Amino acid sequence: MKTKLAVGLVLVLIVTLGLGCLPSKAIITGGGWLDECDSKVNFGFNVQATQVEGMDYDIKGQFQLVDHSTRPVTRIHGTFEGKFGSFAMGECMINGEGPHTFYLDVEDEGEPGVDDCIWVRIKIPGPDLYYSGKIDGGNIQIHEYHFN
Repeated sequence: MKTKLAVGLVLVLIVTLGLGCLPSKAIITGGGWLDECDSKVNFGFNVQATQVEGMDYDIKGQFQLVDHSTRPVTRIHGTFEGKFGSFAMGECMINGEGPHTFYLDVEDEGEPGVDDCIWVRIKIPGPDLYYSGKIDGGNIQIHEYHFN
């Protein structure tokens, strides 16, 4: 099953979900790593989405990424919550500073973690940071869920 979740952030986190692929209540989870520059980049995220009317969803969640190839280690944390058609807003911090613009796009291509992909772009002064590709370990999954 191919399912896509896209997250963007313009000074605040904006989540764009592949809403045609989501059930009326879903939890999208992911965690794992990419091998980058002979070092690992670990990531984890979760998104809770509840359809409230038409294409409107209540969305809340968090995202984290740790790049072990940088000195000091780069740590990114974002949270988001809100009622939007295909958007939720929050903030993202890099090593405790920010907020920064960032974009996240993930795909659930199969189980367990077969061909799952992640793309991250973080806008900072100077060249942007990019992390992307087929995950080298872990899993991205969409779960139909019955929560309150």
